[in-house]
Amino acid sequence: MNVVEGLDNANLTESRCILTIGNFDGVHRGHQRILAIGRQKADDRGVPLVVMTFEPHPLAILNPANPPRRIASVEGKLEQLQACGVDCVVIAKSRPELLQIEAVAFIESVIVARFHPVAIVEGFNFGFGKGRTGSGETLKEFAGKWDYEVELVEPFNQTLTGGDMGDGEVTRTSSSLIRRLITEGRVSEAADGLGRPFSLDGPVVEGSKRGRTIGFPTANLAITDQIIPADGVYAGRVAIDGTDKKCAISIGSTPTFDGHVQQVEAHVLDFDGDLYGQHLKLEFIEHVREQTKFSSIDALVNQIKTDVEFVRNLQY
Repeated sequence: MNVVEGLDNANLTESRCILTIGNFDGVHRGHQRILAIGRQKADDRGVPLVVMTFEPHPLAILNPANPPRRIASVEGKLEQLQACGVDCVVIAKSRPELLQIEAVAFIESVIVARFHPVAIVEGFNFGFGKGRTGSGETLKEFAGKWDYEVELVEPFNQTLTGGDMGDGEVTRTSSSLIRRLITEGRVSEAADGLGRPFSLDGPVVEGSKRGRTIGFPTANLAITDQIIPADGVYAGRVAIDGTDKKCAISIGSTPTFDGHVQQVEAHVLDFDGDLYGQHLKLEFIEHVREQTKFSSIDALVNQIKTDVEFVRNLQY
């Protein structure tokens, strides 16, 4: 997959392409549906499937006081786009001048001038241009003028299984829904929308080393701008040297030790090696329990033993 940094370096008008535009945070199952249709069209026409995406998230520029935390890192997003059969990703820098282009001008100066697509495939609620005043219908209105087709794709719906969003409620999968599920610790439902487990990735950094003293050493991950699940203990998985291993993941501020800084720690089952400096990807499978302040170290150790055995016996 070819990755083009910067819209100014995108000049795909000679080969034409199938184009889809969006932030694609998480590359969830709604995104995957769009990309699958785009891939089929690209194969039928013998042209590449091209994604134009934005970094950082446009809302980080338009609403810097409250930017969305990302579901996946840039590297994670690119990995998933490649897995969906994308031929080329153009990463447009979210500059104010780009985000303020009026919708029709955006079609002419960006979509047509840079990509000259045979067809554009978008979600049913696609919005673009200044104030998101452009829509799929806007694209269709000018399709004849600039010689492209438009297909708008219906959403992917998932069934929620609990929480205040309603048990058994069917709702549209979206990046905002998945962010909310993750922040509530509902990682198995987030996985339903993603089509894979939610994951955090980052380097292993030095922690308090307290886990080793109580018999449960942990790898502490430094997380930058990814969204972090609710404090608690989770069953997870991590690949070390190409081998998948189960892990018990703890998120929280170590309340038993009166900690105040949120940490992401993973105890890898049946592993006793040095992971400092390695870049790990933790996959979250299931929420095990909430974070608790224990009355003693012995009580904490006994609970960790129970947690580890639960993770060990869980089938995944």
